[in-house]
Amino acid sequence: MAVAWKGALIAPTEYLLREKTALFKSEFADGVVWAMAGARPNHNRVALGILTALDTRLGTGRCDPFGSDQRVRLGDGAAYFYPDVSVACDARFD
Repeated sequence: MAVAWKGALIAPTEYLLREKTALFKSEFADGVVWAMAGARPNHNRVALGILTALDTRLGTGRCDPFGSDQRVRLGDGAAYFYPDVSVACDARFD
């Protein structure tokens, strides 16, 4: 069951400032900040297997795989996530 958001919306710049000093990771979408939950061991095993396979397949090309500590910005910055696995080609990081 979904829970309606009752807090104040924040700007992407405010989210990024908060992330610099936060004690835990959070994701951001359309003005709402969502706390990240931990994962179970089997979940982490699957993510690691995918990450390892991608790293092997991509080799030394221009694309690199990243784990769940790499923040990903979608579009114009209206959303930021920490996906379990991502691939970036010629990426710039903040």
